[in-house]
Amino acid sequence: MDDLTSWSLRKMVDAFRAKNVSARELLEAHLSRFETYHSVLNAIVVSDVEGARQLADQADKAWAQGEDWGPLHGIPMTVKEAFDVKGMKTTIGLPWLRNNVASQDAVLVRQLKQAGANIWGKTNLPTSSYDWQTNNLVYGRTCNPWDPTCTPGGSSGGAAAAVAAGLTPVGIGSDVAGSIRVPSHFCGVYGLRPSFGLLSSKGHANMPGGCHAMRHFVSVGPHARHVEDIDFLMREVLLDPRRDTSQFAMGLGKQRPLSTLKIAYTMDIGYPLSLDTKDVCLQVVETLRKAGAEVIEASPSYSFEEAFQCWGDVHGFELKQLAPWIGRGWMGGLLMRFAILRWMFGASTYAKYVGRGTTNNRFRYFLAQHTLDGILEQLDSFFDTYDLWLMPVAGRTAFPHCRTGASLEVDGQKVPYSDVTGVWNCVTSLTGHAALAIPCGMGRDGLPIGLQLQAPRFHDLFLLHAAKELEALLTPVGMPALEKTMG
Repeated sequence: MDDLTSWSLRKMVDAFRAKNVSARELLEAHLSRFETYHSVLNAIVVSDVEGARQLADQADKAWAQGEDWGPLHGIPMTVKEAFDVKGMKTTIGLPWLRNNVASQDAVLVRQLKQAGANIWGKTNLPTSSYDWQTNNLVYGRTCNPWDPTCTPGGSSGGAAAAVAAGLTPVGIGSDVAGSIRVPSHFCGVYGLRPSFGLLSSKGHANMPGGCHAMRHFVSVGPHARHVEDIDFLMREVLLDPRRDTSQFAMGLGKQRPLSTLKIAYTMDIGYPLSLDTKDVCLQVVETLRKAGAEVIEASPSYSFEEAFQCWGDVHGFELKQLAPWIGRGWMGGLLMRFAILRWMFGASTYAKYVGRGTTNNRFRYFLAQHTLDGILEQLDSFFDTYDLWLMPVAGRTAFPHCRTGASLEVDGQKVPYSDVTGVWNCVTSLTGHAALAIPCGMGRDGLPIGLQLQAPRFHDLFLLHAAKELEALLTPVGMPALEKTMG
């Protein structure tokens, strides 16, 4: 039997149902790989190994007796540490939550368990799940499986690293400003940021005694090494037919071949982009054209700077509401704007616009949402013309571990930290449409390069179908040779 940890989720499901492999064998294969590489990767930071072994044995016994727990019966999985899993710690990387044990499951976790999944571990994230690297004072730093001297991205860096390294077939992450897409791009895996509101984020990043103040832009979704596995999870497990948005998305999941699609691509939003990244994305454009798609360089009619500013006005205002009560007033906003955000992210556009949002009053907050309504209308008109929209995920490949906010290099040019990562994703998070990070090549530094393919709101299944056809045309990035990488 070949290495079970290299199998796709669908292959594991089919093999288990054909009784060619047991739930315990699948679990032990992943646990063995985890134990071998944990000291270097530090991707999975919370686990219940004995509980998982007991559940795997129960899953095998139940299957032998004719019981079917659901489409994920006995399949081992992980979720981001920010999701509540009953009986496991949820710290969000904050030292004062080090002993916080969840009393109930997040909605997505409950859906996975009801489908039969064996959730044995939780993956690392940055402090407060707020960075494009993965490092915190509770669990430490996570490394990129392609090169341990580099970051796997953030905030779902542990999730993407674990999937890329074969520690889990799929992982669940979350995305506000690229937190699913950037790690997917850096680690060479697929990552879906579903349409905003399509999946429930209840039980994600809960602060004991706090409220869910981040009302906009938070989407939760899966990482996998194959589009088919994300499509399977969405259709069979995560889309809840009781939710109106799910019913709508299911109705829009019509299959159309690439050769019939009109696709826009954007390579310039006014921020640096490495030649490697641009070349790989343009190669995908040519691949789509050869497949018969009509591919045109185009962008929505609104300016990306206007979108970025609007995103900062809304996000910054909501971000301040998560501060301790003493920080929610005007003094707290000034402190976040002119000290904390600049200390974290330097003199970047991100710090400028989010900082402005932290000092907004309620009128400016709702004015920003009025602006957002206009941008949404313009994007809907754009998608009336184009079926899909393609653009980079970040300005370069994974960068070496560094202090948050340190300047990064893009082809020898020093660029503000968040202007390499966040800008490409804030402007697309703003509108809440579906976005899928797709691994599509390697840079000259030997690190993966991805792009994001996007579709109108709630056309997630349509997007995944198109991506499956595109995946078949691309040279697979594959899995990193961990034995060589870890030296």
